[in-house]
Amino acid sequence: MLYPAFLRSISGPAITGVLLLMVLALSPAHMSSAAATDAVENPTAEPVKWTTPAAEDVEATLVEWIAESSATPEEASRRELAIRPKLDMLFTPTDRLDAVMACLADEMPAVAQLVEACRNSPIEATSLDWLDSADIDYWVRNNVRLYVGRALVRHHYYEQALSVMNGLAPDDVFDPASLLFYRSVAEHQLVRIDEANITLASLLDAEQEMPERFAQVARLMRADITKVKVDSLNHIARRMSDVERRLSLSEADEKTQEVERGILASLDKVIEQLEQQQQQQQQQQQAGSQPSGEPMDDSKIAEQRGEGKVDPKDIGDGSGWGNMPPRERERVLQQIGRDFPGHYRDLMEEYLKRLATDERDEE
Repeated sequence: MLYPAFLRSISGPAITGVLLLMVLALSPAHMSSAAATDAVENPTAEPVKWTTPAAEDVEATLVEWIAESSATPEEASRRELAIRPKLDMLFTPTDRLDAVMACLADEMPAVAQLVEACRNSPIEATSLDWLDSADIDYWVRNNVRLYVGRALVRHHYYEQALSVMNGLAPDDVFDPASLLFYRSVAEHQLVRIDEANITLASLLDAEQEMPERFAQVARLMRADITKVKVDSLNHIARRMSDVERRLSLSEADEKTQEVERGILASLDKVIEQLEQQQQQQQQQQQAGSQPSGEPMDDSKIAEQRGEGKVDPKDIGDGSGWGNMPPRERERVLQQIGRDFPGHYRDLMEEYLKRLATDERDEE
């Protein structure tokens, strides 16, 4: 195999790392299943049983809430009449959660402001301390948290979404399908394999209770996530995609650095496995090429089948990354930076620096 000039200047584990990075960069960040029927059920816990509350029960809860917070029956009737169009939305195919939040927004200015924030920048709506007030009914608190969590997922703030929805159970909200669906999306995107399997198993355990669009996507996600093996190239590529997402959201924080360190650790494992396989192959080839030590049966000139020609390859000067001149090392990194996204270069630079440190320690 002929390598580009910038690869021929690196040898040993370094070239393995660069080649592996090229494989990862060319691999799709999000692998989708060819068919939902390929899904393999692999939850690590029993699915949670759930059902969707009847529209009549949700309407009754909202009407009762208005009545209890009204000074007189006349005021309650007036307020109920004002939100009647939104209450009627509960009985249509319109999103259940949107209908509930529309009713709450008409009655609570804080909810109205939150709904507006979720349309523009949901990360600003994650300060939900005001929901802890004793004046806030538990079902209001739970459905508002679900609404914010859904908005965060839609804007790719997956960890924040899981934090906001943490502790919510299907029975706590009026739209349990949305809770399980958006939680599974966040877990799938963060490559939390076990958690995603559990949530998707719970969601798909009652397919008849949710919109068909949820069911189809959920089946595809489950078929996809069950194929991911920890520390595989697929797993590493997805986590690199997650780092790219975090950086695009200006999340260069400790959590992002933790994910990057995990990627480097996984790269080390994969590279070590590749090197071991290469050594085994070389040992097998050497063992197969050794003469048996037995003389030929007859004294005769051995037949020569080959032409005796070899194909010369440029394998570089054999120097390690740590021994490369600074100018040459920077040229290599610049080449990587042109070929791959910026954070790939940073990860590779950190990995190669660690190689250089290891080489110096061994001297």
